[in-house]
Amino acid sequence: MQFPDKGRVAAASAAVNHVLHSSNLHKMKKILLVFPALLTICLLQAQRNGQAPYLTKSLTSDGLKEVRAETEGGNVSLQGVDPSQARIEVYVWADNNRELSRDEIKERLESYYDLSIESDHGVLTAKAIRKNREGAWNKHSLGISFSIYAPVGVSCDLNTSGGNVRLTNLSGESEHFRTSGGNLDIRQVSSKINGETSGGNINIDQGKQDIDLTTSGGNVEATHCSGRIRLKTSGGNVDGEDINGDLSASTSGGNVTLNRLSCSLETSTSGGNIHVRMDALGKFLSVHNSGGDIDLQLPGNQGMDLKLTGDKVSIDRLVNFSGKKTEEEIEGKMNGGGIPITVDGNSGRVRIEFK
Repeated sequence: MQFPDKGRVAAASAAVNHVLHSSNLHKMKKILLVFPALLTICLLQAQRNGQAPYLTKSLTSDGLKEVRAETEGGNVSLQGVDPSQARIEVYVWADNNRELSRDEIKERLESYYDLSIESDHGVLTAKAIRKNREGAWNKHSLGISFSIYAPVGVSCDLNTSGGNVRLTNLSGESEHFRTSGGNLDIRQVSSKINGETSGGNINIDQGKQDIDLTTSGGNVEATHCSGRIRLKTSGGNVDGEDINGDLSASTSGGNVTLNRLSCSLETSTSGGNIHVRMDALGKFLSVHNSGGDIDLQLPGNQGMDLKLTGDKVSIDRLVNFSGKKTEEEIEGKMNGGGIPITVDGNSGRVRIEFK
């Protein structure tokens, strides 16, 4: 699975521990894969990125409403499909890229991993974890990925310690996911979204509800999103366009570039430049930069309360304005006042253009 090297708007947690209990086993829809007692499975011959799944299991009769998955060192993807296509595919490979036979994979799984897949009362739980979780990775280590195809309306709780997370075409109540070192890729998800990566990039397109995404070291990219949006990176750039609703976007060390916004906006960076193009203002606009320049384009036909500060503040076509204006500060009302516009450039330059 390939993910973009950069992302567009910023961004929470998932740890999966689920035990199923029932005294009425004949009513349970349950698939359990526990090694060495493997149940019969169907091995798909179809290729995925040049590799056939180690196993696949149909989930068409399970009435899935929730997906919970946890793996170490692999990817997790969840795609909304017609219920008749519901299934889970498991991909397994040697961590050192050595090609292994199916028997060799089975032996390693039996010896070093707990791999289980359970479906009960509409909840799919998939786990692939090492038996000795305190031990270091070694020559027996495997990469184990889950590709899950579930009904569009499912919610999820996904966790991987080293891989990517990808969500596509979902409309459940909420989606929670976390990776310690991979990328987050979210496409056409209208659920509430809460995701976090410790070291990867974030890319989200067509998110439609509350969005909360965080990365500790990557870039963030968001396009065609609406709702209440919080996006955060500690060390990368933030890029976004076609955003509606309420947006909070920040980075500790990169640039912020936002275009075609029609929203309330709070954005900041500690070490880069900020470029913002507003098609329409929301309830407020707040921009803060500790070290770089700020470049804003705003609609000029709205009432605003301006409070602009920086090493040098320049503004074009300042009409219908009352207040004070110096080289380092502009404060007052434009077009009779209205929406609060607060821009703090600190030691950087602030440039405002009205369209």
